[in-house]
Amino acid sequence: MDNSLSRLIKPLLRKDNHGKKKKTDMLVVWIVIIAVVFLLIGNLFEKDDRREKGKNISQESVNYSEEMYIKNMEERLTGVLKKINGTGNISIFISFENGGEKILATEQTMKKEQEDADGEKNNFMEAEEKIVLSDIDGDKIPYVVEERKPVPAGILIVAEGAENEEVRNKLYEAAKAIFGLSAHRIKITN
Repeated sequence: MDNSLSRLIKPLLRKDNHGKKKKTDMLVVWIVIIAVVFLLIGNLFEKDDRREKGKNISQESVNYSEEMYIKNMEERLTGVLKKINGTGNISIFISFENGGEKILATEQTMKKEQEDADGEKNNFMEAEEKIVLSDIDGDKIPYVVEERKPVPAGILIVAEGAENEEVRNKLYEAAKAIFGLSAHRIKITN
């Protein structure tokens, strides 16, 4: 037993006037010890729960932000195209090439020479690249330098008034100008 702990417990274990150990003092000591054990165990489980919740929230926020980005793009395009003369109700679907990209920070180290078993130095170049990690609540997470948004691959525009060639051309030109897509990637129908 640790000396400091034994110094605290010994006065509680002294014999009283009749030579008996104080039963109530022993009971108090055991209750304190059991309480400390439960607190330590509970704290360990709580840390694991918080860490797991943090990972889930982080992944959900990534998915949520991608969905919100796509929905926002569709709503903004709808708002712009509704202003074109001759259009009525408009529905838009945008497909994307990817879900975006995160550029991670890396650290490069270069080795120029190495000694072999005979003690001779051999000249050569060796590059080693490691991903830089951040410590967040005890978890090692890659440090993100840049985040690229998803790139549109195609657009479907369903619009009232699209049967009119002039309106359809204006819708096409607007979508092309906004996203820089070629003609075969933009479909307009009524």
